[in-house]
Amino acid sequence: MEYSIGERRFRSHMMKAPAQFKVFKRVAKVLGGFDGADDTASNPIKSIMEGLDLLTDADIDYITEVCLAHTDIYDNGAYSPMVKNGYSMYENQIKGGELIQIVYKCLEENLSDFLGCLPLGGLGILDKLKENLPAETKAKKNG
Repeated sequence: MEYSIGERRFRSHMMKAPAQFKVFKRVAKVLGGFDGADDTASNPIKSIMEGLDLLTDADIDYITEVCLAHTDIYDNGAYSPMVKNGYSMYENQIKGGELIQIVYKCLEENLSDFLGCLPLGGLGILDKLKENLPAETKAKKNG
């Protein structure tokens, strides 16, 4: 999946199934709050923030590292891996808001079939999260 964040272009690619399971196991802690209650469905960001409290720093590091390892950045006329030999090549060039969006796009690419088979898939949670992305990202998606 190719996408843009601001002026930068990225490409996420599929994880092997075991890696998807390991990431989903951690992400599921956050998604557990989406039970279909009106408050949860109408305020997904609040639910995610509350769910993030359930993640350890190790969970966040794991999810981030795996997602970055499955993402390429367009640089100098070609796509380059963001992680090579376990070392983040662009760590000092990525801002926090960009990192969140990179992780989100990688999770969308790799976990959408997990979400579709859960009751939460019917709530349209990914759509609700997309509505809350920064305006520049929404414009790129729609344009």
